[in-house]
Amino acid sequence: MAASNLLEEWKNFKLTSEEDKIAVDIDSSALEGTGKCLELSLICKLLSKRSISCTVLKNTLKIAWKLDCKAFSVDIIGFNIFLFNFNRSSDRNRILRMGPWTFDRALIIIDNPVSLTKPLDMDFRNVSLWVHFFDLSLACMNKTMATRLGNAIGLFEDVESNANNFCWGSCLRVRVRFDVMKPLHRGIKLNLDGPMGGCWIPIQYERLPDFRYHCGRLDHILKDCSDCCVDSVSKNLQYGPWLRFQGHKNSSNILS
Repeated sequence: MAASNLLEEWKNFKLTSEEDKIAVDIDSSALEGTGKCLELSLICKLLSKRSISCTVLKNTLKIAWKLDCKAFSVDIIGFNIFLFNFNRSSDRNRILRMGPWTFDRALIIIDNPVSLTKPLDMDFRNVSLWVHFFDLSLACMNKTMATRLGNAIGLFEDVESNANNFCWGSCLRVRVRFDVMKPLHRGIKLNLDGPMGGCWIPIQYERLPDFRYHCGRLDHILKDCSDCCVDSVSKNLQYGPWLRFQGHKNSSNILS
């Protein structure tokens, strides 16, 4: 029986008197050693219904991550949930910063492990993406506007800017953390003071993984989409590959 199913069964159990009086204390001495190890680790979930082995996943990702197989290890924690432990913090941080990553077109959600949080209690529903906001006025291409735009569609994390916090270029490039259970934003409305009124700002995403063009969500495949009916799959799609940025990441041409 899978661990998740077993946990559901346990909810119906009643503790015996012997079980009820026994408890094991957890203190810092019991956690010695694991804390530092977790600082070099990442916990990941592959959003796929197909079970993937550690070996297959590691052999694929070591190429994408440009790492030797001895530079990191992989342990399976649950169904398609894996713990990656790296020898160097620089490799770990680079992998986290350069995401999102995919395996066989399925999104890999990567997060920092929390020592006292059980992996099966983690929701694995947030992913960070670099977002390109196009057709902005030059006055709007600054860190303040980047923060507002990022927080409007998700959670702002970072922006590509120069030493003066200006972001002049062909677009505003912002790192945003998203909930994969929600549809992607295709753009955002700006309310402008003065005679120009409001305007629509189109959006594209770097390294956008495979997603469904009917509902715009990243967390499931087409056949599992409850909002999708067979007759409407091929027509009236509100999302498409045009949301995926195809240029170079430095296309914003930030000048210091």
